[in-house]
Amino acid sequence: MRFKRKSNSKQPKLLPPMEYRTTDGFRVLVGRNNIQNDTLTVKLSRKNDIWLHTKNVHSSHVLIAARGETVPDKVI
Repeated sequence: MRFKRKSNSKQPKLLPPMEYRTTDGFRVLVGRNNIQNDTLTVKLSRKNDIWLHTKNVHSSHVLIAARGETVPDKVI
């Protein structure tokens, strides 16, 4: 006799990246996991945005939305 497991039809809710605002009003997005990191770098980033990530270490991707402006050093 075989038993079927009840499948949980609910998929986990996909959360958006964490979002912050600098005192200068720049939007800063931070990925929570590899899926959000990919979304930030591939789908949400624009040509002049700044992308930050550590080298040789697993961590979140960070995107500073430039809004077509030059991002000041104090924001970075």
